[in-house]
Amino acid sequence: MRRALYGLACLCASVGACRQAPARARDEVHLHLEAEPAHLNPFLAGEALSVRVTLGDVYEPLYAVAPAGARTPALEPALATSWQHGENDTVWTFDLRPGVRWHDGQAFSARDVLFTLGLLTAADAATPLAADFDDVVSVDALDAFTVRVRFASFRLGRERALASVPILPAHVFAP
Repeated sequence: MRRALYGLACLCASVGACRQAPARARDEVHLHLEAEPAHLNPFLAGEALSVRVTLGDVYEPLYAVAPAGARTPALEPALATSWQHGENDTVWTFDLRPGVRWHDGQAFSARDVLFTLGLLTAADAATPLAADFDDVVSVDALDAFTVRVRFASFRLGRERALASVPILPAHVFAP
């Protein structure tokens, strides 16, 4: 009898402990990080955690590298629908996704890509990302949804470097 009462008490305690957590609003996102980023601008000096947190969660790249073990292609379109590289990997052309809007309703365009890559190629660029873009010769908008980037020479890892660049809204960050 004593054992039965003990079992019943344990069962009641476990049922009480398994109550459902209160529902959260569907428009909230909760991320658990090992540290708090100093800011959400991935181009401010030396804060690699901000780049990692904002890339994909706040800002999107032109394309992304699929997670290891994924059954999809190694590169996945994001803000670019397609891209080509030729001439010894020194010329890259990106076809941008039409219909994309920023958080404030402004349209995404080649201007945003030019602005972002311009931040990386500036002589005083103080971001960890800039080292991979010190050989950019030119960045040109061929039209509102096509961008061509010319590099001085071939560089191993260029594909992954481009996938690590979060594109910023020029209308928000440009002076």
